[in-house]
Amino acid sequence: MASSASVTETADIRNVVVFGHGGCGKTSLVDSMCYVAGNTNRKGDIDKGSALTDFTPEETAHKSSINLG
Repeated sequence: MASSASVTETADIRNVVVFGHGGCGKTSLVDSMCYVAGNTNRKGDIDKGSALTDFTPEETAHKSSINLG
């Protein structure tokens, strides 16, 4: 019996969600994934205020991502 499920091509993926409890490492994971994939030439660091996804002054000061989407 053939499957009726469609296959989504990787090139068609536009959104990725990373979620988890506060402080579980979501920001560090995203920074590492971007670095390993070659999307950036540096690996961000929350403690140094250089995380790729924490770009507002509030996020850098609190060492925590606060924006959704």
